[in-house]
Amino acid sequence: MVIDHQKKIFVKTAIFVWSLNQLLLHIALFFLPIPISVFISDFFAVPIRYYFYGKNVFNLKNPDYNTAQKFIIFSFSIWSINTLGTSIIHNFGINKNISALFMIPFLASISFLIQKNYVFKK
Repeated sequence: MVIDHQKKIFVKTAIFVWSLNQLLLHIALFFLPIPISVFISDFFAVPIRYYFYGKNVFNLKNPDYNTAQKFIIFSFSIWSINTLGTSIIHNFGINKNISALFMIPFLASISFLIQKNYVFKK
């Protein structure tokens, strides 16, 4: 399986942004409920993700209102999926921090596809 250049850059960027996001998320999960923890971590990560994914992965030269609006809607959708999925996994008796880790591959795949085909589509 050959991974194209854009996907490689996405993965590198995602690891960087994800690391920052996960650090904040897992600290918050020690003290707060899942929805609030995910919201806090995403609130700080959305502008960082928009900048790095737009510029480094999808070659966004001139950010505009329409693209930013799509990214915010996309981010809210990902937040909702993450919150719901983490909560469902946690309801099976799995630690909420581990539950959040289980969501990563699913969210990364959906994230790339939505950003490529909707948010940053040229």
